[in-house]
Amino acid sequence: MRVALALVLVACSDTPAPLPGEVSVTSDGGPLAHVTACLDSDFFGCHGSTINLDVIHGGKVTALRYGAFGVGYHAADVDLGDPTLPFAISDGTVQAEATLPPAFDLSGAPDGTLTRDGALHLTWDGAGKPMRWDFDYECGTLAGTVDGGGITDDGSADIDLGKVGDGIADAHVSTDTCNVLIKLSRIVRGSVDKDFHAKTASATQVRSISFTFER
Repeated sequence: MRVALALVLVACSDTPAPLPGEVSVTSDGGPLAHVTACLDSDFFGCHGSTINLDVIHGGKVTALRYGAFGVGYHAADVDLGDPTLPFAISDGTVQAEATLPPAFDLSGAPDGTLTRDGALHLTWDGAGKPMRWDFDYECGTLAGTVDGGGITDDGSADIDLGKVGDGIADAHVSTDTCNVLIKLSRIVRGSVDKDFHAKTASATQVRSISFTFER
């Protein structure tokens, strides 16, 4: 999936919006985890604005508010604390729960400008979990996100820069150079009570590397 937009505002978080009917917990290696919930979703988006949710993690309770950060779903930043402990998202009766996969450090930041005729070699501590890569681009007044696809979580990968170039070209970008952010995400599934307001739960460790890309 490719999404392009005019660059007119700065988002409050780099964490993507939750998928319809999903609860998600995301850590980028910082002191906070970003928690989102898309409740009672349909074609028109996420609902449940009057539903009160709490995030329970490591004995601390944080309100998960609809419309936080100016978005149309429930969201909150929560102290990461012990990342091996589960995050429970509860309405007081039923809940969804997810635990972050192992954290990792990402290496391979390039020294200079990259072009489409090559690959970006990345390394990390493999854990054998589901993993994928995606990228954000900023080219003058245009910015967007492009799906990369799944990769094997074995500790190394070569990112095809031709695919990066194709994704940017599809947005009809006119500038010669772009800022690109490659994101590697390690994802595990959580559990959801039958009567909860969302269908799925996931927890993600995401790390990123940025560089200048010459088209």
